[in-house]
Amino acid sequence: MTPVVRREEVDPGPLRAQGPRVAVLVSLNFPGMTEHVAGLVRSFTRTALESLAEAGARHTLIDTSDHAALDDPARTAAGHDGLLLLGGGDADPALYGLTGPAPNSYGVDRRADDHSIAAIRAAVAAGRPVLGICRGSQLINLAYGGTLIPDLEDYHLHHGPPGAPCSWTRRSPCSPAPACRAWSPARA
Repeated sequence: MTPVVRREEVDPGPLRAQGPRVAVLVSLNFPGMTEHVAGLVRSFTRTALESLAEAGARHTLIDTSDHAALDDPARTAAGHDGLLLLGGGDADPALYGLTGPAPNSYGVDRRADDHSIAAIRAAVAAGRPVLGICRGSQLINLAYGGTLIPDLEDYHLHHGPPGAPCSWTRRSPCSPAPACRAWSPARA
């Protein structure tokens, strides 16, 4: 049976009543997802949303794998103070000129890619800050004509060996104040 990541498993809900509003785009489910990868999606997404709250921001979770629920990307960008794109499956190789599948690719969802790229372009056009983590940074690159080199290394380098924590599960001390000011609507 294919694992399913549900919104209530990752979204802690409104943790803040005030602060900048950040649209968070992530594909909670994608083709070929294993239970191990679903666990990574759950943990990483929840950590990212909780970290936004700790930094003083509010979030709106947008599941780009739920195609029927996707809103107009321009409206998403206009209604938020910033855009955060999280990790997930691989971007469609056709977006960077590859014909045919990339070696060892997984989780390709072209509709999610297209929606995310449109949201990136709309956010930038609206003067909103955009941050991408992993797949998100790849999509920012692709949104502006960049390319990717597929399958640089074995995926174990990305995920770590079995039982070892991934780098994003460790917290690093930092002061969120400058980052929060950058997202502030008062900045405009």
